[in-house]
Amino acid sequence: MAEQVKPTVTVYDLTRDVPGGVSLSGLSEPKFDGVNYYRQPTDKSSTIGFSTSGTRFVQFEYQLYSPGSAVTGQATLDGASLGTASFPAGRFVQNAIHGTFVDAGKHEVSLASTCTPTCAQPFSQYWTKLTVIEDVRVRAREDTGLGTERLWLNAPGTELKISGTGPVSFDGVNYRRPIDAPAFTLSWPAGRSPLSVGFTVSSNQPFRVTTKLGDEVLSVKRGDARAQVTPSLSLIGHPDARSVTVQVDCLNGTTGCAGLYFPNVGLRTPPAISVLPVVSGGLTLVLLGAAALLLGFGPRPRRG
Repeated sequence: MAEQVKPTVTVYDLTRDVPGGVSLSGLSEPKFDGVNYYRQPTDKSSTIGFSTSGTRFVQFEYQLYSPGSAVTGQATLDGASLGTASFPAGRFVQNAIHGTFVDAGKHEVSLASTCTPTCAQPFSQYWTKLTVIEDVRVRAREDTGLGTERLWLNAPGTELKISGTGPVSFDGVNYRRPIDAPAFTLSWPAGRSPLSVGFTVSSNQPFRVTTKLGDEVLSVKRGDARAQVTPSLSLIGHPDARSVTVQVDCLNGTTGCAGLYFPNVGLRTPPAISVLPVVSGGLTLVLLGAAALLLGFGPRPRRG
């Protein structure tokens, strides 16, 4: 997608201490349960403050635990929702991971938590971590040749939209979105003629990927723990298409077994429009002909 340069990853592990460059409020001093360290909320919400010197991908990770109540966390970044995560009573489950791109400046990640039923005792927050990634590989738009370009979803300022997946996260190498719903929909800007759609679906079990354009099936492919699915989808001949829908079936009968990587759409670039001064028709033809001779322009073979 871009230069093969490794991203710069900075991890702020806030479970036991507060490293330089960040601030933490709304959580207690570290406590120890005999196995792991944790903190407990001291306010209605906790806040992590930090700053970046340029565009960065920011990932927030945490886990909540209450012995007698289910706990739900609502994470925001600079007031915008990052997502919610629910943790059942008396059980340790997978960490919540939320990510997004930010511009240069000061930022705040906040976490507000609620219990069902009302918390009878203070609950605990484990594995509190903030990861900041500088990645020059990430671009929202890529020039792919004469009159064409490729748009990428997992990039700052992207024009693509997606529904049916969880929030984007960084797995240490690439950007991944969990496929939470039975299907996801990838869409692109109106008025743009699509050429192709690309993505990769990965899972640790057998799965099937069915891609549709409306009611038309474009592709059906199977994968498993050893074989990812990367359909090659041409949309030439569908100039008015605005989206594709991708159904992911987990063949072991589970749900949410797969992850989405590298979603992108190839599009024709809008043609440049120039306006000539209004002059008489005959004079316009003479001027155009003279310009063509002087500049070496003229009829040329068209490319397909």
